[in-house]
Amino acid sequence: MKRPRRACVEVLAFGRVRMRTAVCPRCQTRSFVEEATAGGYVTACCDERIVTAGEEPARVASIASHRRRKPSEFFRRKVMRLQHDKCFWCGRVFGSLVVIRGEPTPLRCVMDHYIPRALGLENQQDDDFVASCHVCNGFKSSRILADEESMRDWIRSRWEAKGIREAA
Repeated sequence: MKRPRRACVEVLAFGRVRMRTAVCPRCQTRSFVEEATAGGYVTACCDERIVTAGEEPARVASIASHRRRKPSEFFRRKVMRLQHDKCFWCGRVFGSLVVIRGEPTPLRCVMDHYIPRALGLENQQDDDFVASCHVCNGFKSSRILADEESMRDWIRSRWEAKGIREAA
């Protein structure tokens, strides 16, 4: 059995989310820390487990870009057509009325990152955007679940928990 190597741990800020990462001493690539142990942090790289020092990281670095890019107008229209003018997450038609805190409110369309921008993956290509209603976009925020259906179920539960319903 190979002895685990040591690597430097760092905390990276992905928007409001902070995650520990470690730099592999062999290939110099960064990977997310998988678990915290009494002896330090464990991550995997180069097909090996890497054990980091037990002390807390000294610095926090942000890798998320501050430049936001909107999808092209052509792509916005294409997405709306493909989604039949419905929210990707809840399936409600944009412009339909819902009751939020007792007030009828039309569902506004916003372009939502399928993979949250807060994760710092810097994917701002057009294919990372979906048309979402403003309610679902607020619920989803920077969350990511195992699959689309899990996210839709979670968002549906948030609609119910907040008492948001379709206007009669």
